[in-house]
Parts: sequence; C-alpha cells; structure tokens
Amino acid sequence: MNGGKHPIFDGDLLLLERITSSNAGSITNTTIAIERFDAAGDEQFLLRDVKKQINAQGEVTYLLVARNPEYEVMEANDEFVTFARLREVLKLPVN
Repeated sequence: MNGGKHPIFDGDLLLLERITSSNAGSITNTTIAIERFDAAGDEQFLLRDVKKQINAQGEVTYLLVARNPEYEVMEANDEFVTFARLREVLKLPVN
C-alpha cells in the first residue's frame, strides 16, 4: 500500500477494527483487510480500498483497489473474506 496520498510503509503498524457481516455497515470508500486463498491454496491477507461501481444496466459491483499501482484492481466475490476495517496507520519513530 505504498502509493496514494496516505501510503503504508514496511514497519508501520495497522490499527484494525474486526468486522462481521452483521456489524460492518457500509464499507464503500473504506480500506478493508481481506483473507483469501491463492491458486496454490496458500492463505493471503490483502489490504484494499473498496469502490462501488454501477454499470449501464444498473448492476452494482465492488472493486478492491490497492493503493500501490503495481497491483491490479480486483472485483469482489465470494472467495474474499472481509474480516477488518482499517482505522489508523501508526508510524513508529525512526531511531
């Protein structure tokens, strides 16, 4: 997530709020933590911004956008498990 106006760098600490489908509310335009399994079956954890998209037919899809432009935009689907919302990035003092 080392891109955008508010980059997250290696060593930064993330304050996450655990969410479930019953207490998440709207997650559009927020940054969420996602769990998924890749093609090899390995567990991955992703941090993505959620963007709502409405096509010409009025169908709604949600896009998962990395702040780092090196990563492609993904369309949300059932393989992603949202488990937390990013509340704050804590920058540790450099010694």
